[in-house]
Amino acid sequence: MRFALTLLLCLWNIPLPAYEWPAADVQVSRTFGQRMGLEVLPGVEIVTSASSLTAPEKGDLVFLSRPGAAVQDLPSGLGGFVMLSHEDNLRTVVSRILPESLQKNFQRGEPLGRVTVDAGQEQSRHRLFVFDQQLGELMNPLLVYPPLADKKVPLFYDVEVLAENSKEPQSLFGKSVLPVGYWQVMIDISDPSTLVSGSHGEKVSEIQRGIYTIETYLNGSELFNMSLDSLHEKAGAWIVKGMTEPLDKVLLNDRRWLLGQVFFNEGNNILEVVVRDFAGNETGKTFRVRGTRS
Repeated sequence: MRFALTLLLCLWNIPLPAYEWPAADVQVSRTFGQRMGLEVLPGVEIVTSASSLTAPEKGDLVFLSRPGAAVQDLPSGLGGFVMLSHEDNLRTVVSRILPESLQKNFQRGEPLGRVTVDAGQEQSRHRLFVFDQQLGELMNPLLVYPPLADKKVPLFYDVEVLAENSKEPQSLFGKSVLPVGYWQVMIDISDPSTLVSGSHGEKVSEIQRGIYTIETYLNGSELFNMSLDSLHEKAGAWIVKGMTEPLDKVLLNDRRWLLGQVFFNEGNNILEVVVRDFAGNETGKTFRVRGTRS
């Protein structure tokens, strides 16, 4: 899927515009770069109660696919979708819709297609993608769509270190004395959020979304700094801008991140980890680790 989507978007010095969400009641259920099993999402997933989705900005039709269309090399998970090209060198994809119009040009807010809701559900789910034609990267859609209210801070489940030649990680929540040497740092983190549905918002479900930035410091020196602003494809893998390792080698599962290697010296070591979501909500942990020689 990742190669076909990148290829499709590529076939066709920017200020970040304020696009319009394709529905008025949009809630983000999965975030850019979030891992779901073996899949990394290079866009965002939204839920809405709207009966149709609209164009996020004035644009020209690049491609239209209807559900079930047997088009070679197109990602099957998108369902029906519409791709638009905009004047700012961006392309947008709105997926999982039933495209209605064959018009070549769309104005902001014009209908792109109807939605279908799964049996037993009150809301439909859709994926949105934004491609920067100039840089050849898939952008975090939250950079161009209007901000959504979010007051919940990311949540740490654990911070662990793994010694060389060991398979048993040590939780820094319960361990403050460790042998001098090299250790891999791993964090278990997510961004909790609440989705509401029903005509009066009476139904609530708690979900876990991905985070946006991670910073790690040892004794004041930066060890790791990552922001999920954009992804590009290399050898069939997604790479975060500014990093060399594929994202799926750093994001080990839905919540677990491998932040790299540190060296704990003899005596006191201060390890700091700071995590933010896209709304700027921040949470951090500071650990004092005493290095000892056996």
